[in-house]
Amino acid sequence: MATGKLLPLSVQQLMDTKRVHMCGGGSAPISFQQHMMQYGGLATEKDYPFTRKYGVCKYKPKAVSITGYRRVPKYELHALKWAIIHGPVTACIEATPEFHRHGQGIFRGQFREKFLNHVVLITGFGRTPDGESYFEIQNSFGTEWGDKGKTIIPQYVILDDGCCSIAAYAYYPTMYGIQAPFNQRIHRAVSYSPCLCRICRPDLHTGPRA
Repeated sequence: MATGKLLPLSVQQLMDTKRVHMCGGGSAPISFQQHMMQYGGLATEKDYPFTRKYGVCKYKPKAVSITGYRRVPKYELHALKWAIIHGPVTACIEATPEFHRHGQGIFRGQFREKFLNHVVLITGFGRTPDGESYFEIQNSFGTEWGDKGKTIIPQYVILDDGCCSIAAYAYYPTMYGIQAPFNQRIHRAVSYSPCLCRICRPDLHTGPRA
């Protein structure tokens, strides 16, 4: 966050703790609290590489540490963008079979809020040449997935059980020096920037449903 560069951190170190074992449980808040705060930080992916199997947590030199974490207000896309401007944001999603098989291009599948089972990193947002708003996400399925491990998803998506699911459970870390002003801007954005999805503001959307 301080350098503006995206530093790959160790996924394996997170999975090697007894509370975040692969598909057996875990969440973004647990990862923030247990490793980033309780254990003093995370190693880099280079120092603690992914092995695709269970292991015992090895304490490597810590690349980053945080003072705490905050949750982005649910479904508030403007607040989510404020957070992304200052650094990557973790988001809990549903990793469907379609998501696992995703190749290049925009992923247009649904993330149902009731079936969250995976965490991705939201690294940016923007518009396609056709004017469609999107979020860029970094996944942990390797470089063969998506576009070398990344993909983009539409910002405005209607689901059967809600809207804007990528913004349902999103979290960001707080750090010394940027913690207070960052949080103030996040919550100030919420006060005057309501959700603009197709459900909340159908008058703003005249094109086909995503």
